Amino acid sequence: MSAGARSWGAGAASRVVLSLLSLHAAVLVALPLVVLFAYAFADRDELGDVIARPSTEAVRRALSPLYLGVLARSLGAAAAVTAVCVAFAIPVAWTIAAAPPRWGRRLSLLVIVPFFTGVLVRAYALMTLLAADGWVAALLRALGLGGDSLGLLYTPGAAMTGLVFVYFPMAVIPIQASLARLDPGLLDAALDLGATPVRAFVHVALPALRPGVVAAITLTFLPAIGMFAVVDLLGGGRAPLVGSVIASALGGGRDWPFGAALGAVLVTLFALFTFTAAARAVAGRAEAS
Repeated sequence: MSAGARSWGAGAASRVVLSLLSLHAAVLVALPLVVLFAYAFADRDELGDVIARPSTEAVRRALSPLYLGVLARSLGAAAAVTAVCVAFAIPVAWTIAAAPPRWGRRLSLLVIVPFFTGVLVRAYALMTLLAADGWVAALLRALGLGGDSLGLLYTPGAAMTGLVFVYFPMAVIPIQASLARLDPGLLDAALDLGATPVRAFVHVALPALRPGVVAAITLTFLPAIGMFAVVDLLGGGRAPLVGSVIASALGGGRDWPFGAALGAVLVTLFALFTFTAAARAVAGRAEAS
């Protein structure tokens, strides 16, 4: 086969892959977004059915102080969950990276094992542990830290614990991947030059971990904002987040324009967050070069 034929074949294969990716983005990303924003600016009749009449009522409700407060509470909860996940993920990933290869593979498998079950299964398992007659309550009573009416379930703390339990593996994996590319000799050189272990970690390891930390924040913060199943099951609906409000509006509330308007607000925030992070990453690479 001539060089020209091989070049044409490679170009044709690239065009096919690019076309498939474009079709995937159009059908599974762009089209749902168009439908979402179309519903957000639609109206309802007296029975709650969506009608093809432009209206901004749903968007104005979504941007009212009441639901902006719910959104702010959701952002705060997602930020707290992300901070806890990343804070614990760094030492766990460091332990996995520093372990011998045999034990490192086993520890990595332990991190991945939760993905073998669904989110609802893990939520119900955590409900069993946090129930009044569960293991956690029994342990606290044995230590004298609670009475017979110890209530751990259906509290905001239980909902936060559930979110950390669900998204913690998603924070460990990218940080572990960044640590795998870190040359241990750089840390040894920093220590030999007189740096303390803390300064060696801050000035050598932490910059290398930055891409993994950014990925971990993205993989935990963004989905934690909209998670409603774990929050409703463990929190009992006492402090509903924006995902729970959207689920209620699209379900029993039969208010699809309002649910779509809240979803459109979230999508806009996600886009701003992603574009800002990407712009900072590009600026950081430009300064480094």
